[in-house]
Amino acid sequence: MINEIIQHLPSTMEYCNNQINKGNKYPANILRSVILEYQGQSIYNGDEQIQDWNLDYFENTSILQGIYNEQLKVKKLFNKKEPHAFNGKLFCFNYMNTLVCGGSQANSDGLIDNYNFPPIDTWVWLGTYKEDKLLIAWIPDEYIDLAQKAIDTNPEGCIDWLNEWYPEIETEITKLYTTVYKKHN
Repeated sequence: MINEIIQHLPSTMEYCNNQINKGNKYPANILRSVILEYQGQSIYNGDEQIQDWNLDYFENTSILQGIYNEQLKVKKLFNKKEPHAFNGKLFCFNYMNTLVCGGSQANSDGLIDNYNFPPIDTWVWLGTYKEDKLLIAWIPDEYIDLAQKAIDTNPEGCIDWLNEWYPEIETEITKLYTTVYKKHN
């Protein structure tokens, strides 16, 4: 898990920063660009400010794994030879505990969607840890406040910062990533 996150962070940071630098877009869309369709079906429906899932991952959880794998393939094209300094924060979503209430979406200007997913461009790990079905994402500095608003208003408690739920993982990631970064710089 930790090594996979460290492996995917540089390409995720590079891709997301590239999207942010392209110009001003609504938070609902700016980091939802790496993959918009899965197996010929649109992932999202909605407008520039609100994105809702068009696919039912509750019925078929392999959909999430497929989307996760596809976005990693695209982001690898943006992977620099040397990792970036670690910035931003790691966001954690227990995706089987969502109530799909929309509160987090409304309070984060759509950064966190109706199902409580962070934008696909930010995903760095998907799997099971301590019986929790987790998605871990990297939130750029520019969007930390919006993600915090989503966390603060999430009634089911299915989202939080990784360092809040699993500080031991966050500490290990930060330590190892910093070591890798220093070796390359």
